[in-house]
Amino acid sequence: MFTHYHFGAADTHFEDNGNHRRNNNWKYDLLCDNELLRIDPSHDKFVNQVEISVLAKGLDFVITPNRIPYENIICCIEEAIKQNKIPIYYAEAIRHDVATILCESKLPPSNITKKERLALKAIQNNEDIIVLQSYKENVIVVINKSDYINQIKHLLNNEKLYKPMSYNTKAQTHHLQTVSDGTNGEFEKLYKPAPQKPPVLYGSPIMREDKVLLQPIVRQINSPNYNLARHMAQVLQPLVEQSANFVKDSRHFVEIIKDIKLEPNDIMVNLNVQALFSNISIMECLNIVQNKLESNRMSSNYMQLLRNLLTGNCFLFQDKCYLQIDGLTMGNPVTPILANLWMEYFEAKVLRQDPNIIKVWKRNVDEIFCIFTGSQQDIERYIMNLNSINANMKFTYKMETDRTLAFLGIELSVRADGTLSHGVYWKSTAAGRFPNATSHHHPRLLQSKITSLKTRLHDLCDSEHLEQELDNLYKVLPKNGYQMNGRFKQLKKCGQPQGKRQPIYLPYIQGVTDKIGSLLVRKYSIPTIYQRGTTIKQLVSKPKNDLRLQKPGIYKIKCSCGMYYIGRTGRPIATRFKEHKVALKNKEIKKSAIAEHVLDSGPGHSIEDRVEVISNDPCDHSRIVRETIEIRKHNPFTFNRVVGFKLSGKWDRVIEKISLKKIKNMDTNSLEYKGTQPVRQRRALESLENKLF
Repeated sequence: MFTHYHFGAADTHFEDNGNHRRNNNWKYDLLCDNELLRIDPSHDKFVNQVEISVLAKGLDFVITPNRIPYENIICCIEEAIKQNKIPIYYAEAIRHDVATILCESKLPPSNITKKERLALKAIQNNEDIIVLQSYKENVIVVINKSDYINQIKHLLNNEKLYKPMSYNTKAQTHHLQTVSDGTNGEFEKLYKPAPQKPPVLYGSPIMREDKVLLQPIVRQINSPNYNLARHMAQVLQPLVEQSANFVKDSRHFVEIIKDIKLEPNDIMVNLNVQALFSNISIMECLNIVQNKLESNRMSSNYMQLLRNLLTGNCFLFQDKCYLQIDGLTMGNPVTPILANLWMEYFEAKVLRQDPNIIKVWKRNVDEIFCIFTGSQQDIERYIMNLNSINANMKFTYKMETDRTLAFLGIELSVRADGTLSHGVYWKSTAAGRFPNATSHHHPRLLQSKITSLKTRLHDLCDSEHLEQELDNLYKVLPKNGYQMNGRFKQLKKCGQPQGKRQPIYLPYIQGVTDKIGSLLVRKYSIPTIYQRGTTIKQLVSKPKNDLRLQKPGIYKIKCSCGMYYIGRTGRPIATRFKEHKVALKNKEIKKSAIAEHVLDSGPGHSIEDRVEVISNDPCDHSRIVRETIEIRKHNPFTFNRVVGFKLSGKWDRVIEKISLKKIKNMDTNSLEYKGTQPVRQRRALESLENKLF
């Protein structure tokens, strides 16, 4: 027996449905306007109705910020001025106009209640659960953290695929440079000397009737191998498209089926390969690629780089490093290409064995659309034989039902004359799932998502299905908060900027940065790209590995006297913090302002054995600007030797606004100044206390 939760726009109600399709090992099976939510029964008591309702908005729901990020906006403006080489007169005009908007700006109304904010914080602080999203089924899953960790560790215990090892980013990069010798300098433009992140393993949930399985994926963005893997994917992609059986995407498949006609004894079947990536042998895959390169007269130097990519797959899980010995890694940009090449090699052997029974074979990576000629028993015998060809490759299949079959998000139906009609296939968990209109996205982004969906309907539906699908779309949109004469109304296009100028990247805040963006494009021809704010996923997700200290950025170190040091570095913050501690230990005051402050201020002063990361900005100029803002914000509670970069006076009123807020929120009575406090700081503190109190 399940409790079926429907989340409507006005109220929430509950009803029992004894004929629900899911297995009752799960406590909740929540079908709402946006998501399907499944909760591990062992943790249903930790998730209340408010938490359920806020998760039902969807993990991509953007929450209205609780403060305006003045510091970030100023850094973005200064970076745009520098990138576009704006003359000083116009630069000062930009700063004046933006500062005026910031001083007059107010926060937009919150799109979630106070109870819902507290519920999200409670989920984030709950160390016993993990909130994941299964993108294949569009399902939000709340599972036991220990179960998640145990399942990943069970996968890593497979000695045929993984083994523990030590990881060194510098050694890995050096090895790449050594291996790349003889590639005619092609790798030099791919080498990235900036601080890099190690690959991190995480589990993506796959839904089953009675449990949730985790699919291992390695996040490799900004890792030492990442740029090389992307480059190799571009090199090898043309080889994949040579196959006559290759299907690029759903739109390509629609073009293919226009020429297909079924006979009465033909049967459509959807084949799927189980765990394709991890079951592909690396050595076998390298041999296939080498033959492909030779037949296409391509350089054999690529094999050396590809061999290093496939045999050097290191990643972290819970701060421990592992090496993948065999199998392809999901998350690597080149592995889908390699999986396609391997499947092309495999299917060539398959199609030669019994060509009479297979009429059509079209494949997209591990999903295959087939038309068989024969009876159901013939097809089952053929698939049984298919599973015996390679011990690692197992196929699952689904036959047509009432002359209807789904493939790549397309629902195929056989007409009376044997041709195929096609419309969009909606999974039960995806039906009616659209971005919520109350999400704090830019209106143009919400509109573009709906427009893209309409375009998809036009591309994938034939004339028999299109009108009905569009009607269904317009019926579902109001349930997701859209008003057809309101927010979903066609927005006017902004004027295109004159000339070519670098865009500015701003966090979207309704009524603040949208005004700034309109001003910049209208008066100064600077286009604006709006960045998405904080999503529910970011708030409830537990960090896989906190790597903020391994990146460059702005940091803050607190002294026991209550004062702060604000610093910046283009190296990992952890490295610079270690240098501060060494300088303090060795009494080298010239190397560290922290050492100078602690040693010169007398006994009782010490720094905390931790550093607070203010921001991780990869751009050097933005770091310089942000450091200056933070020093001025915290003044007079800082002991920096210099105030940093000289900012334009146009920003003074904005910084004064956030500085006063900062001081008003601080309990000055709790600040203890031991030893000899600098006269300048003591007088400044007394002056501000008299001003405020």
